Amino acid sequence: MNPGGTIHDPLSALKPIHSPPPVSWWPPAPGWWLLAVLVCILVIWSVFWYLRGRMKRAALRELRQIEDNATLSDREFAAQVSEVLKRYALYCFPRQDVAALTGKAWLEFLDSIARCRGFVSGPGKVLAGDVYGPECRVDRKALAGLACKWIRRVSPSSMFYRKYTTHNAGPSCSKGVSQPDRGNMKDSGGRS
Repeated sequence: MNPGGTIHDPLSALKPIHSPPPVSWWPPAPGWWLLAVLVCILVIWSVFWYLRGRMKRAALRELRQIEDNATLSDREFAAQVSEVLKRYALYCFPRQDVAALTGKAWLEFLDSIARCRGFVSGPGKVLAGDVYGPECRVDRKALAGLACKWIRRVSPSSMFYRKYTTHNAGPSCSKGVSQPDRGNMKDSGGRS
C-alpha cells in the first residue's frame, strides 16, 4: 500500500513487450543461393538444348512434308530430300567441307557421318545423280526413312565430325580430319 492509501499495481509500471523485428528475406540463406544457381544452370542448359535441336526438328518436319506431298514426281521427291540433307549438313559442318560435294562423294560423306551404307549402296544412291537421269525410280518410303535416320544421328558438333568423318571428297575435305579405324568396313578408296 502506498502512503495515500491506494494500492499500487507494480505490473502497470512495466512497459509493453517488444516483439523482435520480422525476419528479413534478404539476404537469403545459403540453401536458397544454391537453389538459385541450380535453377539458372538448368534454364541455360534447357535453352541451349532447345536451340541446338531446332534445326534438326525443322529438317525432320520438312522431310515429313515432302513425304506427304503425293504430287511430287520421283525426281522432284529425290531432289527435295537431297536439298534438305545438304542444308542440314551445311548447318552441322564447315561449309568448305560440304558445299562442293556432289555425286558419289556426297553419298560417301553421308554414309561416313552416320556410319551406315544406305546412301552409297542402298535407297540413297539415287541422290548421286540418278535424279537427273531419264529413268528415276525412287523408293520414297525407304529414302525418306534413310534421310530421317541420318538427320537423327547427326548433330552439329565438331567433335562428332572429327571423330567419325572418313570421306575422301577432295583436298579441302581431308585437312585436319582424323581418320579413325573403321574395322572391317571398306570405303570406296580401297582402304579398310
